[in-house]
Amino acid sequence: MKKFLQLLPLLLLLPLTAWGQLTAEQAFIDAPSQLFPGIRRITRMDMVDYFKSGSDRGSTNRFGGLSRVLSLTPESIVVEVAESNIVEKQIALDCMAKGDTAIIFITNIATPAPDGAVKVYNSRWEPFAGTTFVEPTLKDWVKKGASKQQMQEVMGSVPFAMARYSFDPQTRLLVLTPSFTEFVPEDVMAKVKDSLCSSISYKWNGKRFVLYQKS
Repeated sequence: MKKFLQLLPLLLLLPLTAWGQLTAEQAFIDAPSQLFPGIRRITRMDMVDYFKSGSDRGSTNRFGGLSRVLSLTPESIVVEVAESNIVEKQIALDCMAKGDTAIIFITNIATPAPDGAVKVYNSRWEPFAGTTFVEPTLKDWVKKGASKQQMQEVMGSVPFAMARYSFDPQTRLLVLTPSFTEFVPEDVMAKVKDSLCSSISYKWNGKRFVLYQKS
């Protein structure tokens, strides 16, 4: 018993799948239809099978387009819902503070610049209670130490902030990569790019995403 207690902290660091729990593949197949309205359950199963067989073949969705799995691990799956990465979704698994599995659901939509969003559910696909993430404002993207003039220049030149979202189950980091260059004119971007962060990351602590690093 003493040895088990000594090993317990290490065991808690093992991936969820080491305990035989929910996998990203199964979470994708069983996800509520409103989260993947254009992809039937049987189609999702086909998509996973194609990916596992090494094929990049797309599966026809309800809108007549093609959907495919882009990457798959036991803890994460990334799906191209609409062709040309117009809509991309990720399901990633982590732990909740109370012991349940957290399903981290990310959506990236090309508007045409990528713009992301994240929601958290429990293992029964019930929305996580409370606020799990506060989206950064344009001001949050300005580098620490920027002068008042640089801040004013950014706020007056960039209309809004959009970013691509991704989650890494290994590091528990939600990384936001800005898409400023895809909607801000090149000459304007040249003036403000040195004042803007190239990424912002947040750490999942089992309850919410907390600011981890700006770079």
